[in-house]
Amino acid sequence: MPNIFKDLKEFAMRGNVVDLAVGFTVGAAFTTIARSLVDDIIMPIVGLIVGEVEFRDLFWLLKAGPNQPPPYTTLADAQAAGAVTVNYGIFINNVLAFPGVFRGAFDVRASRINREMKLAAAYALAGLISPEELSAERIIPEAFDPRVGKAVAKAVALAARASGVARK
Repeated sequence: MPNIFKDLKEFAMRGNVVDLAVGFTVGAAFTTIARSLVDDIIMPIVGLIVGEVEFRDLFWLLKAGPNQPPPYTTLADAQAAGAVTVNYGIFINNVLAFPGVFRGAFDVRASRINREMKLAAAYALAGLISPEELSAERIIPEAFDPRVGKAVAKAVALAARASGVARK
């Protein structure tokens, strides 16, 4: 056990704690930016394209809330009532867009994620469902559809190059 404290002290003395703190700060900032990209840019466009779907309001009710009985028209209503829910719409937001956006930006070493890249990601995601496939049950690709990450990454990388933020 004493070796752990010795190793921790050596680690801290080499300046690695500062590196670690910077890494966590950058990671937290990137997470916030990526979440905003998905929630505030990509999914509203996808919802508009596929028919006014608000993905954040897609949920399963597991248990009614004590403050108000169902039905709940939005997730916010269910949460205000104290209901227990599975918020699959929020999960869809995160699973579909984030990996492709990150990969596309990383592949071209983009200096930032700009509006053009966000729009390219949204259109690439929406474009994966053909008019023949589009239905009330199928408005977006499956969460683990192998085409999603590749299509979004390619679109984001092309948009980064076209808009001048690609460094590779």
